Amino acid sequence: YKRQYQRRVRGDLATFKCWKTLNYACGSIYSLLVSGHLLLSGTYENSINVWDLRSYDCIRTIPGHTGAVYSLAVSGNRLFSGSYDNSIRVWDMTTYQCTQRCVGHSSSVEALVMADGLLFSGSTDSTIKFWR
Repeated sequence: YKRQYQRRVRGDLATFKCWKTLNYACGSIYSLLVSGHLLLSGTYENSINVWDLRSYDCIRTIPGHTGAVYSLAVSGNRLFSGSYDNSIRVWDMTTYQCTQRCVGHSSSVEALVMADGLLFSGSTDSTIKFWR
């Protein structure tokens, strides 16, 4: 079974080819998230770009953090972003307005994941925090 699985995965991975490139001329991209027809990218420039996957256009840039945006997560109508500024921001996905700033880490927030109504954040301060 294991050999068959490995062979299948290797074969599938060999078929991946880049067929589209979106250019962001302003700097580095650290995180990506797909939500419906939107692709969100967290950037070194302290912002989140919103791309429309139907037109491949950048339709909005969301400022707010004071450090690079390293992590993104979504739950329903809420977007969560983790940053080098040690904070997590909560955004309304219809207005793209920040509705909350969560502070609890003493270093950059590198990882976010939503599960069972909880937000989990991982940081370079060597902690994982649970938020609800």
